Amino acid sequence: MRNCLIALSFIVFGATAAQADRPFSWTGFYIGAHGGYAGGTIDPLGPPPPDGAPSQDVEGGFVGLQVGAQYHWRGGVVTGVEADISFAQLKETVRDGNYITQTGTIGRFGTVRGRLGYAMDRFMPYLTAGLAWDRLRENEVCPDPNAVPFGWCRPANGFAPYDLSKTETATGFAYGIGLDYAVSHAWSVRLEAMRLDFDTETYHLGAMANGVQNPTKKFDHDIDLVRFATNVRF
Repeated sequence: MRNCLIALSFIVFGATAAQADRPFSWTGFYIGAHGGYAGGTIDPLGPPPPDGAPSQDVEGGFVGLQVGAQYHWRGGVVTGVEADISFAQLKETVRDGNYITQTGTIGRFGTVRGRLGYAMDRFMPYLTAGLAWDRLRENEVCPDPNAVPFGWCRPANGFAPYDLSKTETATGFAYGIGLDYAVSHAWSVRLEAMRLDFDTETYHLGAMANGVQNPTKKFDHDIDLVRFATNVRF
């Protein structure tokens, strides 16, 4: 019995030592969650104020999920691909003219990106780039015209109160940098900064209260974000 226990001890010790001496590998699949803070600017295409609508500077916190896979090449290079989705309420309301207000809201955004890193044991700095998308809602409100002595929605123009909104999906390009740290062979944490640049999106808000179509609007926008993430690796 004693000899069996001694043999078992050598097996356990040898396996533990072999795992400790084995070079750490980032190869595998992973899934995780993230949270952070984002800010961006929604720019209407047209003349600047006072003749055109002002920009909307949106900001706020967000949370989300990510999934990915990567391969640790000989020499320390790590390549991979990752997809993520984030849920937010990035929002600002600005005055457009005397009484009309414009509100921009980004409720969701996500990316599908490639990753290129260099492993230094459990630390891995990396670059990332790929495609981005988001859901941007634009809203225009004209208050009670009877309270409007002058401006676009005054009674002389035949307006009644209106509240028009439209949500569109915008696409663009994402790029950034980050640092991964492996807490163990199964768990890692990450700090990441990215910029999301989106293409121009056109909004048809619909008819106003007097039956006249609201003028078509075009917007450019971007998002800058910093987030912390944790992943479980398989």
